[in-house]
Amino acid sequence: MKIYLVECIAALKARLKRLITEQNLGDIVGSSDTWKEATIDNLDEKRPDVIICDIKLVQREIYAYISKLKSMAPDARLLVLLQGKDEFILDELYLQGVEFVLHKPVNDTELSNILKNLEMGNLLKRAIELSNANLNTVPVAPLPIQPVPEVTPESYKDDSLDRYLRKLRTILRDIGIISETGSKDIINIISYLLEKGLDIRDIPMRDLCDKLGDNPKSIEQRIRRATSAAITSLAMRGIEDYADPIYNEYGDRLFGFEQMRTEINFICGKSSSKANFKIKKFIGGLMDYCLEE
Repeated sequence: MKIYLVECIAALKARLKRLITEQNLGDIVGSSDTWKEATIDNLDEKRPDVIICDIKLVQREIYAYISKLKSMAPDARLLVLLQGKDEFILDELYLQGVEFVLHKPVNDTELSNILKNLEMGNLLKRAIELSNANLNTVPVAPLPIQPVPEVTPESYKDDSLDRYLRKLRTILRDIGIISETGSKDIINIISYLLEKGLDIRDIPMRDLCDKLGDNPKSIEQRIRRATSAAITSLAMRGIEDYADPIYNEYGDRLFGFEQMRTEINFICGKSSSKANFKIKKFIGGLMDYCLEE
């Protein structure tokens, strides 16, 4: 696994190098003393798997730098070291593509565990991409267009909607897909349903996607990839610790026990079949969580 460091002071850089070398977590392929230097480095050639960033003071331009790094190295996973636990800052970082945030002072064991999980995640991502590539080669017959019901039994005020969407982002972060492109589509769909007072179970998925963009097929495929990543992430948690609270909280309600067991068996090599998840069940489950008090 290739690791790149951004704005890490000399002492932290030495500590990270020692930890990564001693535990055989990967190779450091480069570093930059400032965010600006990082954005002009040839990251597209170094192609890091992980970028570790030390944020000393959160300023507005930090978000722009993170976005720039993601565009330069779109496959890299971002790990940020941060002082403080401001929820607004955390939401902004995750929305910009940061996958993990460690709060200072950083614990070596926690950092080591995250890097190990990232390495496992890279392996799983490659497997998912191969699976999705095969999925996308299957022609999809166009579905008959049915009008979305205009009935709005209950809509939600702006303050309630904001609260529901903050809760949704927290859940997407917990299950490990907040940085997936499809997560933004999921947020948009649930926002639309809440605003209109609609139930996803009553509306064809293609009609919903058609409401949100000019290319509903691409939107649906992004959501399917994000959903696939979610069930894989939860299954990995269940494999590592069957008592994992995130796995036990979300696995059954979002996907069902049988499908979670199928995905775990597939990852462990005990089965050749992946879980047969339902996008509408997943989004409906997320929406139910949002509405719970």
